[in-house]
Amino acid sequence: MPYENLPGFTTVLRDNRMFVMPETLAGNESILILGTAYDGPVGVPVRAGRIDTLERMFGGYTGDAAGATLIPAVQQAIESGASDVRAMRVSGEYATYSVMDTTEVAEEIIVVRGRFPGTKYQGVKVTADATSLTITNLNDEPSEYTLSEYDTVGALVNAINSETGNDASAVVGDDSAFDTSLSGITLAEVTAEELTGGSTGINVSQSSLRSDVNTAYGLIEDYEVDIVVPVGVYLTYDLEDLVEPITDSDKQGVLDLAEHCYTASQRVGERHGVIGVKPLDSVTLGSIASLADALSNNPLEYEHSTMVDDDGNPIDVGKFISIVCADTVFDSNRAGPYISNGAAAYAGLINTLAAESATTNKVVGSALGLAYSFSPAQLDSLTEARYVTFRGKIGRGVVVIDGITAAKSGSDYTRLSTVRIVNAACNSIREVTQPYIGEAGTPYHFNAMSTAIESVLSAMQAEGALQNYRFNILTSPLGLARGEATIELELVPAFELRKIVTVVTVRATLN
Repeated sequence: MPYENLPGFTTVLRDNRMFVMPETLAGNESILILGTAYDGPVGVPVRAGRIDTLERMFGGYTGDAAGATLIPAVQQAIESGASDVRAMRVSGEYATYSVMDTTEVAEEIIVVRGRFPGTKYQGVKVTADATSLTITNLNDEPSEYTLSEYDTVGALVNAINSETGNDASAVVGDDSAFDTSLSGITLAEVTAEELTGGSTGINVSQSSLRSDVNTAYGLIEDYEVDIVVPVGVYLTYDLEDLVEPITDSDKQGVLDLAEHCYTASQRVGERHGVIGVKPLDSVTLGSIASLADALSNNPLEYEHSTMVDDDGNPIDVGKFISIVCADTVFDSNRAGPYISNGAAAYAGLINTLAAESATTNKVVGSALGLAYSFSPAQLDSLTEARYVTFRGKIGRGVVVIDGITAAKSGSDYTRLSTVRIVNAACNSIREVTQPYIGEAGTPYHFNAMSTAIESVLSAMQAEGALQNYRFNILTSPLGLARGEATIELELVPAFELRKIVTVVTVRATLN
């Protein structure tokens, strides 16, 4: 068999049979896209409805916003069929202007800054005299604030922040000054000074973006979402150094995502990450071959930097992520065709499928094509190294070669469908057992808990996600004293069909 790891169609001249999986209901995972934008709040998840509405908030991705990754990625996920997508901007700095008083030693009263981080708000103007402050928005419409109408610095700040039309917000440089009285304060005179500084956070270095994304991970550890896609953070490589092309630094962004998904899975519920391989800078036959060699000849393992299992071994967090290696062509009504990594589109595809329905051989609906194609042998090698790849098929479009995770080779969790089935079971059990937390550890409550678990698992079996299951609720006097119970769960998932073998028998006649 020429490509033993690559799903496909193989003909073997011997007797055999084949088994076909039943179809069930689609999935309903939520997706959070992390990326850069020209405008909008930083660190705030926003549910995506209409793309044009989202563009008005985050500023699009053409002109001054060229290079912004958030809106295109959200569009890719939605056009792949995702029904629950959230967007979160991860970077940017405010344009500011410091309003001073006129004491013997000039002191900063407040800092006027743009409504959101970015250079867009450098056009906001600040005017001040002794007793009033005026902020003129980007449409040259002034908003005046008379000091005598506010008791404290904090009251003035709140008034500025509550008025959305002034394109500005305000903060105090020192939190202790929030309750400072405005009585007796005389502002330094200012005539239409524009805000200065600020940045969009677009087109920054990989290390800078990774730092911003790690900050975002901290914010969403307790946020309920199923799939996280950091756009613009990649598995990197150096094609000029084929001796050791993948280093710990190259994989750090991927490991950060894997560790985040592990931590979030312990805190709020199972979470899976999807991340891409850095796009090729120059597409040639040589660079394509070098990329395939660099990735497939250096299979990576993603072990948690601090957490260990019961045997003292570092936890394999690769099972919590999928790494997409596919420079994909997409289309937009504003920028026309463009090339992007397929991570967000792949996450959108996952959202459309039932847990037991693998992404293997499924069409990526938002993709127009591929910037380049790997050969079957290269695809086979990349699949063995646990990378998700795409290939164009005539009459179908862009399809996924194999739905795998980055778990260690030989792990029970190398199949994404297996991970999703396990995640669905764990989430279902977590949901039905929550009502018993805080109740007495009596046989009555344990029997009721057992009935609830049996109900959700049997429903998954009826839908085709599970072939079989077994569970036990274990308690002990010491465990009950601590308020603890253990659910031991064994699952036989519905394993995906990956190959079809045609059995051919040659006869002289058929009776």
